[in-house]
Formats: sequence, C-alpha cells, structure tokens
Amino acid sequence: MELMENKKIKTYLDLVCSKIKFKDIHGNIKEEILDHIENIVLENLEKGLSLEESIDIGIKQIGDPYILGEGLNKVHKPKPEWSILALTSIFIIIGIVSIYTMILYGVETEWRMIKNSIKMFLFGIAIVVGLYYFDYRKIKIFSKYIYIGTSILLVMGKGESIINFGFFRRIHGVVRIFTTDITYITPFLYAIALSGIFSEGRWRKEKLLSNLVILFLPIILILGFQSSRTTPIIMYFTMVLTLILISGGNIKYILGSIGCGITIVLIQILNNPYQIERLKNLVNPLRDPLGSGYMNVQLRSLISSAGFLGNRMNLVDTTQIPIIKMPEMHTDYIFSYIVYAFGWLAGIILIGLTIIFFIRLIKTIKTIEDNYGKLLVATFSSLFIIQFLYNILMILGLTPIASISMPFISYGTILNTINMIMIGIISSIYRRKDLVTQ
Repeated sequence: MELMENKKIKTYLDLVCSKIKFKDIHGNIKEEILDHIENIVLENLEKGLSLEESIDIGIKQIGDPYILGEGLNKVHKPKPEWSILALTSIFIIIGIVSIYTMILYGVETEWRMIKNSIKMFLFGIAIVVGLYYFDYRKIKIFSKYIYIGTSILLVMGKGESIINFGFFRRIHGVVRIFTTDITYITPFLYAIALSGIFSEGRWRKEKLLSNLVILFLPIILILGFQSSRTTPIIMYFTMVLTLILISGGNIKYILGSIGCGITIVLIQILNNPYQIERLKNLVNPLRDPLGSGYMNVQLRSLISSAGFLGNRMNLVDTTQIPIIKMPEMHTDYIFSYIVYAFGWLAGIILIGLTIIFFIRLIKTIKTIEDNYGKLLVATFSSLFIIQFLYNILMILGLTPIASISMPFISYGTILNTINMIMIGIISSIYRRKDLVTQ
C-alpha cells in the first residue's frame, strides 16, 4: 500500500519532521510513523471504512504532529560519545606533559616539540569537530577507489624517493615538509576501503576467491614493495581479523586467516636475520647487550629501576642520562619514560585508562545500527587497540621491538593526525548510531 503518496500523510510527516532538528533521522522517522499509520489503516479497511476515513483515523491516533515532533526531537537529539573524546584528550595531555618534562630534565632538547604537540592538539580538535558534523556515509561510494589507490601507492613506494609520503606547506617563506612512511597509514586507508566493500554481505561461497584476494593482496604488496613491513602487517592483519569477525565471516575464514598470518610471519622472520635476532633478544637481552640487544637491555633497565612514584630527581644526575636518553624515547618508547619518571603508579593508571578506552570503543560498536558504520568503528578500534597493546607489551619485554607508538601520547604529526581523523569519523558514526541505511 503506497500511503506515502497520500497528500494528508505527506503533510503530517513533514509537520512532524519540522520539529526535529537532526535532519539525518527524518527518513527513518517517516518510515516508522508510516508503518504505524499503515497498520491502523489496514485494520479500519477490514472494518469496512473507506481509505480516506481510515487515514484520518490513523493520523488522529498517532497524535498531534507538533507534540510528536518535539518529543522525537528530544529522543533523537545527537550527542557525542563524551567518554571516548575525554579519554583521547587525556592521552594527548599525558603526551604533552611527558614531552615537557623530557625537555625540562634534558632528555630532549627541542622546545618546538611542545609547540608542535599543542598545535596538533588544537588541530586535532578542529578535525574531530569537523568530522562530527560530516556524514561518514558519503565515504562509502569511494571504498573501491580508496582500495585501488592505496594499493597503487604501495607499489609506487618501492623507490626510496616515494616511500616517504610528504605533506608540504609554506610558512613565512620557509617550506616545511612533514613526512611519514606510507606503509604506516595504509592500514587506516584499507580499513575505510574494506569496511565499505564488506558491508554489503560478501560472505557467499561464489565470492570466496575474490574475498581472499581482496583481503590478502595488501599483505603481498607490503612484503613485495615496502622496506618497512612489520608494523603495517601487524596492524593490517589485526584489522582484517576484526573485519571478518564483525562482518559475519565464517569461522573458517578466521582460522584460515590466522593460519595465513602465522605463515607470513614465519616467512618474514626466516627471510630477515635481524628479525631472528630480535626474537633471540626478547628471550635473552643480555646475549648482545652492546649490539642488537642494546634497546632490550636499556628498556629492561628503565622498567626494573622505576619506583612506585618515579625517579624524576634521578634525571638531573648525569650518570642517569645515558640510560634514559635513547633514540625514539619521545615516540615508540614514551611509555618506558612515563613509568621511569612518574613511577609504576602512573604506568598502572595509564594502562587502566587504555582498558577503559578499549571498553568504550567495544560498547560503541554494539550501539551502531548501520553495518558500514559498525565496520568502520570496529576496524578503527582494532587499530587503536593493537597499537596501545603492542607498545605496552613491547616496553615490558613481552613482544619483539617494533616501530609501533602509543596513539595520541607518542610525539608525532601525521600519525597523530590519522588517529584524530579516526576519532572524528567514530564521532560522526556515533552521532548517527540509530540510523539504518535504506
């Protein structure tokens, strides 16, 4: 029954929606109200009433359009996921304070790092606010093109001149270049692409081969064309397993993917002697304390000498500086500095905050009605979780050393921008969590 074309019903629905400020929900509300009216109309038609009489009765039973609209406006007023935004801000502030104390105690010497961190915080806020109002569903139509474009970037990145993906800007006549290895942002790009591709129910037998190609081609491209492999493969593989699980893939896909992942890791280790050395150093850091095991020994020294309330006073002692002054202390190893300088109390609090962050992300996934939005939140969440989890375990000496930093806390420009973009898109999805794509 096509009641939507009825003039009375169209007018009634328009009046209801005129009181609802969140326009994105109008379609869902009209469909829901129309369904109620249709049920009432059918009941009255069975009683022998005419169509027009049945429609009038249906509209009357639903109620005054203005009162209904005002009520629905309160119910469907979009709200940000404040806990995730608050935790993100806390992480960034922890990072800024950590960098500040590093400079204060002479661990780092460049004050511009503080300025850059604050600028990135403000820039990140602008990104999140902008994306909060942006309709994430507009990205979906570009999923295949993002997948193809990212794959092409990986292939082009074989040459050293293209591996570093640069961003240029002119400030006071000086050109400043911000670069990052393209392989570190490919998991994010593939998360967007694959969420769109697999949101349409691809788990059918006839698509088995194409699904495997789509999912594992990026790993082949990273191994074949990139020099930096470990970090993107860890992040990408975690994201793919999450994608399969949330999108309804068969358990065989998950087990098969895990098998493929283990095989790829073994091949990677066997073909790279330095990877074997890292595994040996993980088991016994003292086997080569001045060579390949240097970082493992230094991290173990920092963690073992960290008190419950920290050793900030020891940082002014020049005999302690060689221990704390390691490469990438402000990025990959910032958690070790936090534990050493502020103590295990700070470390435990930070770990607790990351666990709460994980829980909030997982709960957010469960609230999303739109399949595409659910996959985006799930894949982004997996990227956050694996970065936090691996970095903490690495500092504690439980996983091999890899170039995986702590989101928001570690110093960085492009990677933290990507992280803020993911938070912004998650906020956009949460704003529309009750919407179901028609």
